[in-house]
Amino acid sequence: MRDIINLDLYRPEFYDTGLIDGYGAMTLLTFEDIQSAYNVIYNATRYTTPVRYYTDDVDDANWIGSSSISYRVIDFEVSTTLYDLGFNLNAFKPTFCDDGVLQYNGPVNFTALRGLESINVVYDTVAEPGEDDGIDYPHRFLFL
Repeated sequence: MRDIINLDLYRPEFYDTGLIDGYGAMTLLTFEDIQSAYNVIYNATRYTTPVRYYTDDVDDANWIGSSSISYRVIDFEVSTTLYDLGFNLNAFKPTFCDDGVLQYNGPVNFTALRGLESINVVYDTVAEPGEDDGIDYPHRFLFL
């Protein structure tokens, strides 16, 4: 089918391969099916940017979890924020830390987010974690 009809002839950048309206992606079309006019539909491609959460500073030893935000080129307006894209500042907030601090000050637009390796969030520790908090810090062993 793709050898007969170029479904991507008018495909916009950042959109998936075109589909003929009314047919599935894997439908086998006959010559008779394509004799009349048809519409080609392009769906915006979905992209993701990882969000990584840390305690105290951005360091692999302090990493406590990850999530991601998902977006398409058509999801952005002038006033779009990370929160509009599903960002959660306190998704992995430990009970012994302040609210997260976003480590990204750049623009919130399609091009900028696609170019990021990750968005980082840091929680500053305000109290020593208790025994049942499930996080084992090396400095806790100094007092044993």
